[in-house]
Amino acid sequence: MFGIILVIAVGGLNVTIPRKLLFLSSLMLRYKNGNFTIAPEEPSLFMVIMYRILGSFFIAIGVFLFVMRLKGLF
Repeated sequence: MFGIILVIAVGGLNVTIPRKLLFLSSLMLRYKNGNFTIAPEEPSLFMVIMYRILGSFFIAIGVFLFVMRLKGLF
């Protein structure tokens, strides 16, 4: 039961994650003024959409498993 709730929570996080937090998932090593720096890169629209789709998928699977568990079929 805890695992089902965790799946729903991860899906909810992926759907509602702010775009600014996605900057952290794409850190780039850049060479600037003779030094290497770690700088975030703006996430692409494809990446943002994939996070939303993945989150929706996790929510759907979690809700499905939760309903099956309540009905005693799982």
